[in-house]
Amino acid sequence: MLLDSKDLDKLLQAVNLDKYEAEDKTILLFVANSDVDSVCSVKQLQAILYHDESHFSQHPVECYEEIRVACESFKSSKELRTIFFINCGASTDLRSKIGLQDHPNIRLIIIDSHRPIWPGHVHSSMEDALVVLDDDDPVPADVIPKYDENDDKLLEAGVKGYMDEEERDDAYEEDQESSPSAKRRRKDREDELRIRRDALEAYYEKYNGFGKPTALLLYNLARNKNQDRTMSIWLGILGLTDQLVHHRISRAHYDKWRKAMELDLQKHDGRVMPPQDSSSSAAERHDQIAIATVTDMRLTMLSGWSLSNTLLYCPYSASRLQTWTEKGKANVKLLLAKMNIEPDQSNAQYSAMASKLKTTLPNQLQKHGMDFGLNLRNLTVEGFELRYKHDVRICASDMVAMMSTELGKPRENSTESMMGFHDATDILDVDISKEHQTMSMERVKYMCQAIVQQGGLAITRNQVHGFRRSKFWYFDMSSLEMANKQDFRHPIVLCQMAIFLRDAMIRRVSTNKAMILVGTPDTTNHCYVVALRAKETAGALQNNQYARPFADVAAKLMIPLPKTTFDTSLFYIHKNDSVPFIEELKIIISTKYADDATTAVHTTAA
Repeated sequence: MLLDSKDLDKLLQAVNLDKYEAEDKTILLFVANSDVDSVCSVKQLQAILYHDESHFSQHPVECYEEIRVACESFKSSKELRTIFFINCGASTDLRSKIGLQDHPNIRLIIIDSHRPIWPGHVHSSMEDALVVLDDDDPVPADVIPKYDENDDKLLEAGVKGYMDEEERDDAYEEDQESSPSAKRRRKDREDELRIRRDALEAYYEKYNGFGKPTALLLYNLARNKNQDRTMSIWLGILGLTDQLVHHRISRAHYDKWRKAMELDLQKHDGRVMPPQDSSSSAAERHDQIAIATVTDMRLTMLSGWSLSNTLLYCPYSASRLQTWTEKGKANVKLLLAKMNIEPDQSNAQYSAMASKLKTTLPNQLQKHGMDFGLNLRNLTVEGFELRYKHDVRICASDMVAMMSTELGKPRENSTESMMGFHDATDILDVDISKEHQTMSMERVKYMCQAIVQQGGLAITRNQVHGFRRSKFWYFDMSSLEMANKQDFRHPIVLCQMAIFLRDAMIRRVSTNKAMILVGTPDTTNHCYVVALRAKETAGALQNNQYARPFADVAAKLMIPLPKTTFDTSLFYIHKNDSVPFIEELKIIISTKYADDATTAVHTTAA
């Protein structure tokens, strides 16, 4: 059953009534341990549940298998129970996937930005699962096919396989005969099934991507409950910025939702004051949080770096200037000279640069950057900045970078994975120690340098393949000997590397192609495979059409998938399967999926 976020308040009231009928009053929160939007979303939900005096238990997870194991502990109970799924569950038959198909006493509430939405959710009853979907989502409800309980079997078995099984179960002997009428009925049935299967495949292929950020959906709930304090708005902003930074939504959708957040911010005057009493000092009364609208150049960590290092190692500028080469480094110096910025200023901490230079920097970069492949107009967005006390100023894109880096830290087990999630959550606390904040900023800088250096080295050594008639670029890191290979395991880091490599290759050969990246193996010798679309589709869903090809390859080669991820275009395979996976993907893309989204297009690099 689909539910608009404005109706979440009524649903939560029903959830709160359950605690009077159950001995175990704990609400379970399963949250995807994969992106900043998830961290901000669960933080929103926690604040709401705290306000309602509800007990809850949070579980960061990476795959459906982890959820299934966690659910085993309460299957024997017949009590009413509610489980929230944050950024997981929308794209599959969740109840069956996690083994709760025989437990109608457990209410499933799915708040997930992954698309497509499994059609069964649309026509299911309230007792099955509720999926939050707003009218302004890039994948509206009216494009979701009407559900048939045999659809999944039809997609898996194919028309012929499905019909063979159907005929084996047919009770009428006449349908097994070879009479003209039986053949005609079989042909009609085959045509009917083929039309249905084609429609389903078209839906899953066309609408794979990301919808409205989950943090915005939960912000709507906070607003409807009159809990939309400034920090709640900030969490919504970060979820929105995260989706933009990682190329999951279009600029048009970002601007649309950003403007709505700006309007809400204006109602609050951008501030939230802590509780005060008559004894509060003047200094305490100025102890406040504020959010300001700013023009964000999105040059990663510029505020905590020098301008020179930012141009060298920010993935956007590095991919255009090719700064891993001597020529690229020379171009950085030449660009700074054209902007009349002396070395003592460009090499100094940005905060220490002359105010006049900082004021004119956006215009100077736009004016002279085009000569070096930098189109700042394409990168710059109207964004937001958090201000606290007198010394904290951090823009939303930098906060997203810091939280993403915490999530993407090397991990060897589930405990370390959970610690990374909690570290990312701690970054949201504006009262965290300066040491913690500085360490996180330094980690962002380190990862920017690692991405540029390793990615640039791969390009120089011709390890990024896909020239000539290939439909995509690909880089397999699974067998490389690297000193820092543990840094390139998490999907969020691989996404950032894929963006850098794709943009660098576009700049190098003036051809738009998708990017497939195989990460480094973990302690079990498994690695993630990620896919990044060739370019943005203006004003529409950022459809990633590699979900179906990935599934086809895994099925054809019978590749074991120990983790079923929440993103349908993210696969977790053994390192020994990476080469055959890529080779088979080339064949399938060139034959079955040869369309505009995967075909190379010659272009002028932005």
